[in-house]
Amino acid sequence: MWLKALLNSLLIYGMVLAFVFPCAWLVSVMLMRTFLPGRRAMLVMLVSALATPVYVQAGAWNSMFGQFGWWTLTQVGAVQNGWGGPLAVGFIQAAYVFPWVVLTLCHGLAYMDQHAEENAWLETGVLSTLVRVSLPLMIPHIALATVLALCLLSTDMTVTNLYRVDTITERFYQQASAGELNWTASVMPVVQGMVLITLVWGLYRFLSRYLKLPTRSSRVDERKRNREIRFTIRRSHMGVWGTLAWSVVAFWIVVPFLNLLWNAGWTARVMPEQNRVIGSWQWTTFFNTLWQTPIEFQAEFLWSIYLGICAATFWLLFALVLSFAWQRKNSIGRIGAALLFLMVFIPGPMSGLVTIYLWNRNWPAAMGWLYDHTLVGPIFALGVRMLPVAILGVVLLRARLSLAAQEIALLDGITNRRLWLSWYARNFSSLLGVWFLLFLLSVADLSAMLLVLPPGVTPISARVFELLHYGVRYQESGVCLVISAFSVIGAGGIYFLSVRPMLRQQIIDRDLR
Repeated sequence: MWLKALLNSLLIYGMVLAFVFPCAWLVSVMLMRTFLPGRRAMLVMLVSALATPVYVQAGAWNSMFGQFGWWTLTQVGAVQNGWGGPLAVGFIQAAYVFPWVVLTLCHGLAYMDQHAEENAWLETGVLSTLVRVSLPLMIPHIALATVLALCLLSTDMTVTNLYRVDTITERFYQQASAGELNWTASVMPVVQGMVLITLVWGLYRFLSRYLKLPTRSSRVDERKRNREIRFTIRRSHMGVWGTLAWSVVAFWIVVPFLNLLWNAGWTARVMPEQNRVIGSWQWTTFFNTLWQTPIEFQAEFLWSIYLGICAATFWLLFALVLSFAWQRKNSIGRIGAALLFLMVFIPGPMSGLVTIYLWNRNWPAAMGWLYDHTLVGPIFALGVRMLPVAILGVVLLRARLSLAAQEIALLDGITNRRLWLSWYARNFSSLLGVWFLLFLLSVADLSAMLLVLPPGVTPISARVFELLHYGVRYQESGVCLVISAFSVIGAGGIYFLSVRPMLRQQIIDRDLR
């Protein structure tokens, strides 16, 4: 049974990667290597899609081929068809990981050594350059995008539970919720993580060995390294490839959003005399759905906001405290980095089970009381998602302080604690951006805290999970639209608070050099 679940997991992961990588490579190349019309708007759409939770993606695609969608394929029908369930799961999860893969490849194309690309382009042309030079140079970032996609896919069970597809994470969640865990169930998520890491490492070694990597000169001019190159393409070819790139982005990002708009404004009327159902899309129904959603689900939204504030604050403060500890010994930093790498592969249900084991106990009595009467369970379970992100944000913030400035401060007699406290205070806006990112992660997470929610606490993610199973049509569309708008606003805030100041500082440092 577990072997079948492992094979199903690998099949779905392979299906998702096969869907995503050709599309992501096309879009990333058009964004970073051509003068594609509207590429900034496309980049904004991709960044906004990063903040969309997986259960919103499930609700959006379920609005298309769910039991009330315009391509009727119910969850039960998908299971009965045999191929329908894995195909639906593959499409939904591909839409979820698509923007992550695209932006990872865009980062690789932006920061790789472009001198070799430019020389090959002038000698052999665009297509040959992309195949023989760009693709081999992108092998590390392709491996990074694969690891990132597998982390997102293997740690969540929302979509597989919705369509009843037997995977490792789904089976672990089913047995954990039923209290039937054994040693095999406890080991299989670890086995899955090891198998995925082995496959990615083997693929990376294979590609690195049989694709000749162009050598990087250690004396490349810094101005050439940081200069963006754009391939000159004929207008007719640009029209074809640009249309194809925009079609891919529209399919993975715009179509799910249009599905939600369609269902939120659709009104169906039963005609008994004609024995049929007549439907129409109306603006009044659409605005009424958006107006009633925050009122109807007010308690769920408030619980999500309160939980997000508590979890983001706790884990950011915890990461800041750790930042003062790891600067003393390098060994602590190495051990912590290894543990954080392992944490990203931990399935959400396993995090919830560990939380139950540590906190749901009679002795000491205070721990049991905190588990039953406070949000300590969900906050602790969210740590597997939020702690790595919080530490990564703190590390990137600390990296902006140059070694020369640290040495000058040391010569002036300024202690490390005082130096870093002043640095964090000076970059408070960036810390606030990291806090907003952690807040969005807490709202987007479902699998980690689903098993540890106290009685009477129902965040909006758990509520959407219920609605998707019940097949409620208008409510789920309205909730998903509100969450999408909230996520996009939060992503914009993160950009202006953290990303934009960091990019501005990089430009200033480059100009000074």
